[in-house]
Order: sequence, then C-alpha cells, then structure tokens
Amino acid sequence: QKKKMNSQPLGTSRNSISSSPQKINPLIQDQIQVPQIDPVKEFLRGKTYKNRKPSVFNTNIVSSENVHEFSSRKNWKGVIELCKKSFHITGLLPHVLKKYRTAHMQAHLHLGQPASVKDHLNELSGLSIHTYENYADYEWVTPKYDGKSGSLIPFSMFLIQAYISATFDKKGDSKGSIEQLYSLLMLICHMIKEKDENAETLLPVTGELPDNLKKIKPYETPNLEQLFIRQERVAYFIINVHLKVGDNLLALQFLERMSAYYEKRESAKKTAIMYGIMARIYMQVGMVEAAEEIIERIEKEFVYEMEEENNDDDEIATEESLSHTNYVRLLKGYIQFCYQDYEKAYESFQVVLKASPLNYIAACNCAIVLLYQQKLQEAINLLEDFIRIDPGLTLNETVIYNICKLYSLQSGNGHDMLKKRTIQLMVQQYTGEDYPLEFYSLK
Repeated sequence: QKKKMNSQPLGTSRNSISSSPQKINPLIQDQIQVPQIDPVKEFLRGKTYKNRKPSVFNTNIVSSENVHEFSSRKNWKGVIELCKKSFHITGLLPHVLKKYRTAHMQAHLHLGQPASVKDHLNELSGLSIHTYENYADYEWVTPKYDGKSGSLIPFSMFLIQAYISATFDKKGDSKGSIEQLYSLLMLICHMIKEKDENAETLLPVTGELPDNLKKIKPYETPNLEQLFIRQERVAYFIINVHLKVGDNLLALQFLERMSAYYEKRESAKKTAIMYGIMARIYMQVGMVEAAEEIIERIEKEFVYEMEEENNDDDEIATEESLSHTNYVRLLKGYIQFCYQDYEKAYESFQVVLKASPLNYIAACNCAIVLLYQQKLQEAINLLEDFIRIDPGLTLNETVIYNICKLYSLQSGNGHDMLKKRTIQLMVQQYTGEDYPLEFYSLK
C-alpha cells in the first residue's frame, strides 16, 4: 500500500485523473487579460498624423530613377539593396556604375556605417585612374563620346573620399582631406570661370588648370547654377573638417572669405548666416565679446527681407527659414546663455519658437536652458510637446539625440530604456529612418 500511495501524484486518487476533472486554480482558469499598451500611441496621446513614412518600392527594378526616388524618401536600405544589384549587371556603362556606387556610399553614411564606405573606396584603388581615356577601348564608347576626356567619378564621390578620412578615420588624415577639398574647390572655380569669366568665385583663378586637377575634371560639364551649388557644398565641407579637427582659426579665416564672397554677390541673408557661424565659433572658444560685435554687425548691416516665418506644415524650419529679426534674436540668445543669463536666453529662444513652431534649433535650445536651470522634467516636457506637433517632421537627428540624453539624465538605472525605445519606434513608424542605436543613447 505504501508503494501504491507513493506512486500516485500528491493529493489525487488512482481514478481521479480519469473520472473527474482536476481542480485548477481559478486565477489560472479565468486567464486574466492584461490590456496591450501601444507606447507610441500613448506618447502621442491618441492623436493621428499625416503619414510621412517612405513608401515601399520595388527593389527588383534597378534604375537611376528608382535610386533617386528611394533617396528622396530617405529609404536608405532600399538604396543599398538596389545598388548592390547594379554591381552584378553585366555590360553596365562604367560612368553609370560609378553613380550607383556613389549612391551606395551615401546611403551607408546616412545609416552611420563609414566602414562600408571605406571598403568601397578601397575597391576602386584610387579615383584619379577612372578617366574617360582609360575606358576609351571599351564597347560602350560610341561616336557620341568622341573628343571627350576627363573623370568618370561623380562629384559626390570625391567629396565623400575627402571627408571620410578626416571625420571617421581613427588616425584622421585631416591634412590630406583639406588638400583634396581645396583641389576640388579650385577645380570648380576654374570651371565657373570657363562658363562666365566675370563670375565671382571663392578662390582666385589665374592661368590654366593644373595637371593634377585635369585628372579629376568631369567629362560631363555641369551648368553654371550647378557649379555654384557645388562650390558652396565643398566650402561647407572645408569648414566642417577644420572644426572637426579643432582648427578654429582656419575655419574662421575661410568663413571670412565666404562672407566677403556673398557680400560681393549682394546676398545679405547668406552673408548674415556666415557671420552667424563665426559668432558661434567665437563663443565656443570663449571670445564672447568678439561674438557680440559680429552679431551687432549682422543686426545693422546685413538686413534681409522675409515677410513671414516658414510655417510650412510639410517642412522642418531651420535658421535660414527665420526672418532677420528672429535670426538675430536666436544669436543673442546664445550670447545670453554664455553670460549665464538663462531667463533672458529662454525668453529669446521662446520668441523664436512661437514665431516658427517647427524650428527644432529653438526648441532644443529652450530645453538646454531649462536643463541648466535644473528643470529637467520641464525640458523633457518641452521636447516631447515639440515632437507631438508632427513626429514625421520633428524627429530629426538633433531632437532624437537631445531627448534621449535628457531621458538618460532623468533615470540612470535603466528605466529610461522604454522611453528611448518609444522614440525609436516613432522614428521608424513616422519617418522610416533607421538610425544607429547610438542616436538613441542605446547600446
């Protein structure tokens, strides 16, 4: 009998399993339903927004039009997938293949993957050898190309090559990058003068184009307007590299050159913005009085007309979208912040934000001032309210970085993880962007 009792389950008889249902805990039997909470919907308080997420296109059709469409909608993974397929297409023209390679690199940069870009550049084994002359014997050469010479490398690829070593390389070849950028700028200035000898250029042009620049001169000549755009792009790259490596003096000297250039072209707005960048550099190195003098000059000498702020519902506002009055007010807010007059700084940034509700720079500055006033929760509330205006527009890199850093300060024991994940889900849901985890202060 002991053996029989020990072989049976505790609390049951031999026939209880087959003859009667086993007693079940009523809590388990009822299976209490826990409501599923959507963190994004909860954050947005149930409000609906215009869908700005990029559409999903067919990545099986490889064409430059499709790549452009993916890029314009910031669908970078789609761009990478398309471009990868183009690398295996036989008979693709060399200059067309280079364009796909450039788009592939740009997409990887947007996704924060510089290592992939460096691998592609290494595969090309030097950009200067990819010239029209080196491909002259290929079957794709037709009478249409007769008499042409120059580089098959797209302009953007030269920019990427020059910029990536200074910004993403651990060693940081800033000297080589700057030299390459200045060479590109000189080439563009020469090309502008060839189109219009009376046109103003950032660098003085004398004599013929040097031999080393002839190797990278594109065989497809852009129009004058495109050349002016390229000149400005290279100039900004030069400034960014100087600032990245801490050459503030060289950055200021180049900004003075750009300011003088825009003054000659009678562009008060761009002149004011160049001086505004100079003022902020002076603030960062502690020369606040020099910054004040520049801002005073912007206020008096470089007045530009703008009837109203940019309150376009489909476009995020930037400094260039501000009126002259509010641009100066924004700069004065920086000065007040430097002098630790946080109340006045907050007031200045608030005025700008009310005039331009989608201005993320003013919103982030307001939050930072509140943080310095030890009002962390108010800073978080302000940025969260800004995001709720339209997450498809307001969730850019700067806003994501700031709100997630504030969450980290609010809770250092891991409770901030859910809030950061919510921001990440919103970004994916409303913008389609796929930023690296570092953007969200996540490991």
